[in-house]
Amino acid sequence: MSQQTSTTDGGTPTQPTTNHPKALPKPFWVGLAFALAAFVVHLSSTGTSRVNGVVVECSYMDYFALLAAVAVAACAVAVAKTAFARHNPWSKIARPTRGLLFGASAVLLVFAVVHVLRGLGMLGGPC
Repeated sequence: MSQQTSTTDGGTPTQPTTNHPKALPKPFWVGLAFALAAFVVHLSSTGTSRVNGVVVECSYMDYFALLAAVAVAACAVAVAKTAFARHNPWSKIARPTRGLLFGASAVLLVFAVVHVLRGLGMLGGPC
């Protein structure tokens, strides 16, 4: 992954950028941890109604998946917001490119949608 450095019209250098994943902000890694944990940790409830031994109604909720979806979505917003943050033009530490930040944010939003669907039992539920 290469670093890019340029100068503005006035000769003031801009902060270098990189596409390396290590440059992603901490909210991305926190969101990714929540997203992956929600596939393993479950806090759920299942309810069924039977008539003559036949299931006629089934409901399922995974509360941890819903909580994780909210946390992951909040982290996605925080990651996207850093794309518009002011950066120190004199800093030698490379910051992630906007494309990398928006891509990482999109990945987290996909995880959030999957966990909402899982939490409501529409995806992968027992019903």
